[in-house]
Amino acid sequence: CLGANLARMELGTVISRILQRLPGLQLDPDEPPTFGSNAGIASVARLPVLDAEDFARFLLTDFQKDGATVMVAPAQGFYASPGLGASEVRIAYVLKEGDLRAAVSILAAGLAAYREAVARGYRFYSYGDAMLIL
Repeated sequence: CLGANLARMELGTVISRILQRLPGLQLDPDEPPTFGSNAGIASVARLPVLDAEDFARFLLTDFQKDGATVMVAPAQGFYASPGLGASEVRIAYVLKEGDLRAAVSILAAGLAAYREAVARGYRFYSYGDAMLIL
């Protein structure tokens, strides 16, 4: 595509702005963003959380902003070494600016709400098909 290089440059600007808007969010330097043929990229990001899997569940079960939420994939399963990736998620980015802005806003609000919930003692427990949200 003739515009692919320009799109990658623009995406670099967008990602740097996302990192400025979400303090504590870091892209994993050992896993740079990968560019696919489906008009999007994916990367691993370190979040200011101790348990990314718990945060991902929180986003899907207990959080929404204006009727919407975002879905992230806990990155721990991408590592062979135990303990690695506990605070990391794999994020796919879409190249539609409006969708990306909305997702960043929702993610920022979700992180703030999750921190408040954890401070109040929130913890998601799963036992097979049975789930308990405290």
